[in-house]
Amino acid sequence: MNAARAIILLLTLVLALPGALAAPPLPLDDDATLVDGYHQYLPAERLDIFGKVEADVSNLAMLTRLCAHEVDAFFGDGRRPEHRLNFYAMDISFLESDFKSWDVPLRTAAPLEASVVRILQGLLLRQLRERLGIKRAAAPASVAFLAAALANRIVYDGKGTKGLYRKDYRIPRRQFASGTYPDLTRLLTEPPPSESRLLYRLYLVHCDLLLSCLQGLHSQKMLPLVLEWWRLECKERLETTTALAQAMGIPKDKLQEWYVTNAASYVKKSITPESAEDIASRLHRILTIPVVEMGGDEPLRTVPLEKLPEILKNRPLDLYALDSVQKDLLQLKLGSLPIYHDAIDLYIMAVNVLRQNDLKAFRKRFAEAQKSFGQATRLQQRVTALLNEAERELSPVDIFRAATWQNILEHRLKLRAPVDRTVGFPQ
Repeated sequence: MNAARAIILLLTLVLALPGALAAPPLPLDDDATLVDGYHQYLPAERLDIFGKVEADVSNLAMLTRLCAHEVDAFFGDGRRPEHRLNFYAMDISFLESDFKSWDVPLRTAAPLEASVVRILQGLLLRQLRERLGIKRAAAPASVAFLAAALANRIVYDGKGTKGLYRKDYRIPRRQFASGTYPDLTRLLTEPPPSESRLLYRLYLVHCDLLLSCLQGLHSQKMLPLVLEWWRLECKERLETTTALAQAMGIPKDKLQEWYVTNAASYVKKSITPESAEDIASRLHRILTIPVVEMGGDEPLRTVPLEKLPEILKNRPLDLYALDSVQKDLLQLKLGSLPIYHDAIDLYIMAVNVLRQNDLKAFRKRFAEAQKSFGQATRLQQRVTALLNEAERELSPVDIFRAATWQNILEHRLKLRAPVDRTVGFPQ
């Protein structure tokens, strides 16, 4: 529908929903603003935003733009939508049936998470209809699941207090460690009420985790997988878990088993990295190795790895001890931030040279590793300080409420900017 018809519909709803008869629509002024309403059009995203309060329209426009960009990034093929979607900021109760197929009404007093999920549902449903050629398909359960997963990434994202942002799966990790896993069918078909904020947030996190598992296993085929899932739900009328299992090519009775195995494995890989101090402490322990003394008061003592060349002048090399050092260094690398990876690789190379009994080359390699690790530590400490400062100055995203639809995109960019500048990411 065009802008004029959409604004007329908004006025009609505002007046009719309380039970009164709708008054004739008011004319537009030169700025396309109604006497009793406001409108904003987002041409790149093909979205029309309507509301009675100018601030609501402005904030909703920012929120819908952010969600549209997240959906575009998810599909990743640069396809431009064909149909315009109409979003309405409603400060009164309403019935979904009062709105047309391409309309998305939102309550201005709804929780932020619920508003983001509702926006994403509208955007994803447009994708489904246009990509499958279905004019009036109702949203299947998979659309609600994808909206919840993407909403978690928009509103909560990850944690940055220990360095670069990482996914925050601490609660699922604790649940999985105790053997507690969500039932996949319930996760896909029975979302909790958004008014239960803690339960709803947990639901969003688990949807995000499931989507991450799917993306990790089907990174090159994610779009075909989603489209086939949608096709089986909408055209073949299959229940959502049956459709997902068929799209993935696994038996339906094995889907829960697949989820338990892969979700548990994924959260282990995404453990929040240690702080700079923790990594330095672990590295010190790894590089302090036991040495056997013959005939002394202390038959077993520990020495720093860099002191080994002096000791090895008069005794054979203990290859087993070096095997343990290399294994521990590799584990440290897997659990650390990328900033440290080059430095830890240099330590591993130094140990390799030591295994060959080339003591002169070992000293050189070890000195390079020490210098690289010191640089990484200083950079990581600077990143952490900048993040902590940003988080103190900027309120966390999850305290925002949809009463005014705060500009979370601007907040998100401000929060990440110091980190991006420090590590040299493009602006």
